[in-house]
Amino acid sequence: MNPTPQVVTVRTPTAKAVATLVCGLLMTAVTGFVLLQPVPLVVKVVGWVGIVFFGTCTILALRAVLWPNPVLLLDGEGVEIRHSAFGRVRIPWDDVDHLVIGKVFGQRMLGIVPKDIEAWLATHAPAARVLLEANLAYGAPYWVAESTLPGTCEDVARMMQRYRPVAVIQR
Repeated sequence: MNPTPQVVTVRTPTAKAVATLVCGLLMTAVTGFVLLQPVPLVVKVVGWVGIVFFGTCTILALRAVLWPNPVLLLDGEGVEIRHSAFGRVRIPWDDVDHLVIGKVFGQRMLGIVPKDIEAWLATHAPAARVLLEANLAYGAPYWVAESTLPGTCEDVARMMQRYRPVAVIQR
């Protein structure tokens, strides 16, 4: 087995960030185009929801292109999830129970499951807890999208296993 590196910084490749930005711009434009058409009110509501959703995604993608930040930091102490709606989350390796590779809303994701999920949920604000509990329906409270990783979920899971050999469950 190779010696464990001190710190590994996992970053989104620039090409993936640019592709996400282009998709966001395209989808925002499409939903904006829908709003300009003579369509029923329900379609207009869907158009506005699309503008808000895809516009937000586009802004976040632009931020990722202009000011790239690490998605994950791995070191001898634990894993820090930095690309999260809940801010930075640091989980010591001793608290990691297993990893999950699955799909959330059709997107491949790498999930991190702490040993005492309830204790980890208690460390978050109430609104974040609700979202994390919803994530549990997919198998893990903490998820990282494969589209933000430099390789596949399996590649990053192998990197993580160099620090703590835990099970990886495919869903």
